Amino acid sequence: MTLAPYLLAAPLVLQACGGSSSTTPSGSSSQLPQVDDNGGGILTAPSIVTVTFDPSLYANAKSPTATTMISDLQTFDDTITQSAWWDTVRAGYCEPLKSANCVERGTPLDPSVGHVSITAAPAATYTDGASGSSTTLQTYISGLFAANTLPAPTASSLYVFYFPESTVITFDGSETCSQIGGYHNSVPVGSLDVPYVIVAICDPEQTAQATPALTVEQTATFAASHEIIEATTDPHAGKTAPTNDPTAYLGFYMTNVANQAWPLVLGGGEVADLCVDIFGFGEDRTTSGGYTVQRVWNNLSAAAGHDPCVPIPSGEVYFNVAPPAADDQLEIAVGSIRDFSSTPFTDGTMASWQVEVVDLGQNANGAQSTVLTTAPSKGTASDGSPVACSITLNSAPPVQQGEQQGDPGYEPYAIISVNSAGVYHMWPGIVVAAQ
Repeated sequence: MTLAPYLLAAPLVLQACGGSSSTTPSGSSSQLPQVDDNGGGILTAPSIVTVTFDPSLYANAKSPTATTMISDLQTFDDTITQSAWWDTVRAGYCEPLKSANCVERGTPLDPSVGHVSITAAPAATYTDGASGSSTTLQTYISGLFAANTLPAPTASSLYVFYFPESTVITFDGSETCSQIGGYHNSVPVGSLDVPYVIVAICDPEQTAQATPALTVEQTATFAASHEIIEATTDPHAGKTAPTNDPTAYLGFYMTNVANQAWPLVLGGGEVADLCVDIFGFGEDRTTSGGYTVQRVWNNLSAAAGHDPCVPIPSGEVYFNVAPPAADDQLEIAVGSIRDFSSTPFTDGTMASWQVEVVDLGQNANGAQSTVLTTAPSKGTASDGSPVACSITLNSAPPVQQGEQQGDPGYEPYAIISVNSAGVYHMWPGIVVAAQ
């Protein structure tokens, strides 16, 4: 739902599974999960309205300049739902599943309607949230509709706001630029619940060593692509309906309790959240029409045992290591160890690769957590040859950000696979303390 980096402050201490080393045969085996259709609707042909502010407010836009960047962002929004990237990431997202009511190419608007430039500076701060109650940002947006500054919405409308860095929006406690780069939500306008995207024009986020940083404009289009596809497949962002059913408006989101390690570790269960590169190596990036965009989870690709994050890099052989179906959410007594056998799989022929288990938690100082330990030696994996792994719970897992006091804590971990070229894939999991 929100786009936020999840970069470990300390170097990863990659610890262990043991396995065999060999050249892998071809043959895929997949337990990759599906993003669930929760019945909350989709935008079948989104019509994007791009909302920008005076160029002088985008002081951090240098190359290109703010004026050029605004023009580029308008072109990006006008064309992204007509692109090959869009055709790839939207495939299979139909509601109901396998019906003819699917996400299609968007309907471009004439620039006189689809490009809105607001000369008055926005406020320095706003609040927003997913609860469905009125917020200061939604009051501001409602005022823009009332003043006819924004064109009247239709059932296909999607409004994309590019706020300057000088405006800080706090969404459910997280601030733009310092904690999140963007999010999507919806606001009542007449009889419609209208989806909107917020993209903060932030300085580029931290990346891992040797990974090229993005420009301000690339950061913006990357965030916009993430939020546009999510606002299309989950347009109401799970907002609470008048019935008080918290999932009444939830669209495509990974809600199956058996798969909750994925959204908990990756920071969300929408289609773009599930492909965020939490280590900052740029493996979630691709390009479309010269613009930087994000790779997105695709159910069809996942079901076939291929890389679930599309578009798939040309020539890629996908590889990963899957724990037993019940063991990506481990219940372990404090001080005890859990042994489990995991299954490597590929969708083609490739050499064996390194496989390791990592505690993804952080302590109060931002250093890597020591709540979990694993076997001391690193190992290799090959297609179909079981890998023996173990995790010890050293102390009670902490309550994570976003949980309430009194909720049971959990510790995130991942089985990480890395090939000889340095490409990695991971299978996330969580550990809770046995009661």
